[in-house]
Amino acid sequence: MKQRYYQLLAGAIAALVLVLLTGSHAKAGEIVRTGALPPQAADWQGSLKLDQFDPSIGRLLRTDVVISGQLEGTARYESLDSLATDITVQMMADAKLLWPDGEPIVAAYPVASRTQPTTEYDGKLDHAGTSGATLVGVIGYDISQAATFITNDELQPFVGQGQVNFAIDVTGRSRARGAGNISARFSLAASTQVTLTYIYGNPAIDIEKSTNGADADLPPGPYIPMGDPVTWEYVVTNTGDMTL
Repeated sequence: MKQRYYQLLAGAIAALVLVLLTGSHAKAGEIVRTGALPPQAADWQGSLKLDQFDPSIGRLLRTDVVISGQLEGTARYESLDSLATDITVQMMADAKLLWPDGEPIVAAYPVASRTQPTTEYDGKLDHAGTSGATLVGVIGYDISQAATFITNDELQPFVGQGQVNFAIDVTGRSRARGAGNISARFSLAASTQVTLTYIYGNPAIDIEKSTNGADADLPPGPYIPMGDPVTWEYVVTNTGDMTL
């Protein structure tokens, strides 16, 4: 009896067939969180909080983080040279997104510039006339490349029912060039926007078992006479929306 049992078991194991069907599946879900800080005179520092990914929705697969920066300023210049020249004014900002401990995540670098022809100094230091100008509403914009987080350790700060904390650091720079003698004044403000994109899935499978071609999902299953061969077949179907 024992020998026959082992023969039956060996035959069953040898005949085991496992079929894995991944099939077609829907694209993983996407949730976007956005927060912004209004224009402030550069330089400035601030903080921002965005909602975490709620794990009850599914499994977080990836997080993309992007910061955009926009600067807007006014440039006043006057060429004091005795010859005509072209004056270029330029304003720049570094908008950095950081973790609260100061570790950098990603940054945007908006730049704005204007070039204007001028005559020789017209005798009035008024940032106007033929040798000077006041340029209002000089705008620059930049959006960073995405910082992508995919490992479990990287994704941990983004998962929960609370908020993700960020620090933002903005510095500005301005310059004027084109004349050996030039008077220039600038005022520069910058704003930022942070976007989190959560990519998630809902893993799920369906398993259908058959014994010798008959459904065997529920007991007692088909009757198999002693000594007959046994073939177990499992059809595993990916019913979720992500590749397993």
